[in-house]
Amino acid sequence: MMDKDMMIDDIIAMLDSSVKQGVGHMNVTVNEEGSINIEKTVENMTNGDCGTGNVACRIPNLMDGVEK
Repeated sequence: MMDKDMMIDDIIAMLDSSVKQGVGHMNVTVNEEGSINIEKTVENMTNGDCGTGNVACRIPNLMDGVEK
């Protein structure tokens, strides 16, 4: 089982790696109780794909169509 510091380091390494690979956004899911789940699942999607649930790619860009 990972301790808290190791989990934080793992998340930072995953974020750094994703940015270097040009990932546009990342969805992080936390369970309802707020407890820590040691599992990590990485799912790569194309631009046309969108994850399940209430995630960033399901929310329209609020600035589209807004005139300055």
